[in-house]
Amino acid sequence: ILSIFLLLTSLILIGYNWRSHPQTILIALIFIIYALYSLLYYFTIASKNDFWYALMFGNLTPLWFLPGPFLYFYYRSTLCNTKIFTSWKDSLHFIPCLIQAINMFPYYLIPFAEKLKIARLIHENPDLIQVIGEKFTLYSIAFDFASRPLLFTAYLTACLWLLIKYSASSHNHRYTLRWLRGFLLILFI
Repeated sequence: ILSIFLLLTSLILIGYNWRSHPQTILIALIFIIYALYSLLYYFTIASKNDFWYALMFGNLTPLWFLPGPFLYFYYRSTLCNTKIFTSWKDSLHFIPCLIQAINMFPYYLIPFAEKLKIARLIHENPDLIQVIGEKFTLYSIAFDFASRPLLFTAYLTACLWLLIKYSASSHNHRYTLRWLRGFLLILFI
């Protein structure tokens, strides 16, 4: 229920702020990604719904690499008072997402009926995720699971550096700085 509430809240956040504060879309997208992530685990552990798990498992994994870049762009655009994307170099931040999409390409090609069988097998034995992952991906799921939090931690550190570097800037309002510090602290915790 909280994940669905977060999805709806994020859509409202986008709907009311996309013109006046476009960087708010990035925060909403981060919330949407984490809501989808928690829904995936709900369908894995609690509901054991094969259809929804087959629909989400593997197909959404490139999204799990996006919260870090989105957070960085949010902090940079807010603190530096710039556009969200400032040059072509910003697209380099999406390389891990692209690599993950390439990694999952063999899985994308299998028919949905096969994905339903895989979902049923994983619901019967969750430890099979590793075995199935090695069959349908180009690198291990263990690497995938380890790289996401490491990458996100690197982006948190970059946001902290931006916050320290630009917090003395005259255009940054103290309430904005308080929000950015608090949000970063919550993410570090």
